[in-house]
Amino acid sequence: MLRLSSLAVIAASLGACASAPMTASNDAPAMQALLTSPRGDAELAGLPFDMVELLQARIGFELAPTDATEITSATTQALAAVTPGAEFLWASPDNTNGGEIRLWRLDAMGDGRICAILQHEHVIGDGTARGNVTTCRREGVGWWLDDWEWIITGRDFGGL
Repeated sequence: MLRLSSLAVIAASLGACASAPMTASNDAPAMQALLTSPRGDAELAGLPFDMVELLQARIGFELAPTDATEITSATTQALAAVTPGAEFLWASPDNTNGGEIRLWRLDAMGDGRICAILQHEHVIGDGTARGNVTTCRREGVGWWLDDWEWIITGRDFGGL
């Protein structure tokens, strides 16, 4: 019984730490929600999709311009790919940061949308951010954020 109550206290402590908000460099409500939500929510669905903004919100600081350019290029290539499993690597020419973005799935939906699921991993300094994102578009309209999920690792920027 003592062990069970100890586990409950530990779990409650971890839950309190996990829910503590991080400070973002961008105070926009959408960015704050991205920081504090490990998984996407309906409130943010429909915002323009930008992998750099999503990642910056997770790590809590702005990426170097060369990192942002490389991530954007890899994301664009992944969204243009038609073969599931296509992997696009990025590496900064200015530092040791790098990562990969993989097209996991691309589906034409019955309502005219095309949706892509991207798996992505980024090593930035001593930290790693890894997750999945679903983004959709319609003919003539850019990609928008539909849903995302961060995969928590021991080197995750979320501090969880």
